[in-house]
Amino acid sequence: MTEAAAAALSGLLAGLGVRRGDTVFLGVDMARVPMPRWPAALDRAAVRAREERLCAFLFDRLMDAIGPDGTLLVPTYSYRCANPDNAFVVEETESEVGPFTEWLRRRPGTLRSVHPVFSVAGVGRHAADILANTGRAAFGPGSPFGRLARFGARFVSLGVPFHLSVTYLHHLEQCYGCNHRYNKAFATPVFKGGHRLPGPFLGYMRWLGVDAGPDFRACERRLLAEGLMIERRWNGRVNQAVRVEDVDRIGNAMLDEDPCAFASRTVRVDLDERAVAANPSGDEVAVFRLT
Repeated sequence: MTEAAAAALSGLLAGLGVRRGDTVFLGVDMARVPMPRWPAALDRAAVRAREERLCAFLFDRLMDAIGPDGTLLVPTYSYRCANPDNAFVVEETESEVGPFTEWLRRRPGTLRSVHPVFSVAGVGRHAADILANTGRAAFGPGSPFGRLARFGARFVSLGVPFHLSVTYLHHLEQCYGCNHRYNKAFATPVFKGGHRLPGPFLGYMRWLGVDAGPDFRACERRLLAEGLMIERRWNGRVNQAVRVEDVDRIGNAMLDEDPCAFASRTVRVDLDERAVAANPSGDEVAVFRLT
């Protein structure tokens, strides 16, 4: 049973073009990829132990595929830390984007970037180059996302399509200068190695008062149509892989055509600069009114 699942998962990774030495940014739905069927008693400890084994199984197959010179990265986002009442501790704050990301975060030797909401964790040859000294912005040139292309990274989405698993297009929007989102300053306390890091940290966020959420399906379709994205099915579930450099090229071309190409509708946010007001608390904060 384990051997069959291992062969199926390894074959799937090979079919997606994953090779030794690759830098892989992974999105995964573990319920939709080849896994051993290990029974477990219906109690919390047994279910948790099985989950640990399954995560280790997935990790081993991934590391077999990319080898000792490869790099594996996962998102370890912690949305609750957008609330300044919830401190972000690099070594302790749990990932909220799936059991494998939390398992890898806790694994000894894993590195993690310091953004309180959009952190990334990883292991392997280039993990430190991508995750260390990343500045205070979630996206942009100094962020982990801004460094992926330099190392020939590819996005690999297992059991879940690209458009639902890859946050990277917000990085392209920020770099391009789309104004249907804005850089929000988070006052969340951030700690690493027992020391508080200076803030604020920035996140490229959606205006809550504007009905325009993310929609990455058009980019996925274009990458597939141009033969740049590999797609393989397993038990009817989609698995995809694409190089970051191709996402950059196609994504920026789409933003040239329409700066709202990755939004659910066309939006332009105009700020009335005459409405700037002093903060009653005396803090150096400008308050703008949307028009």
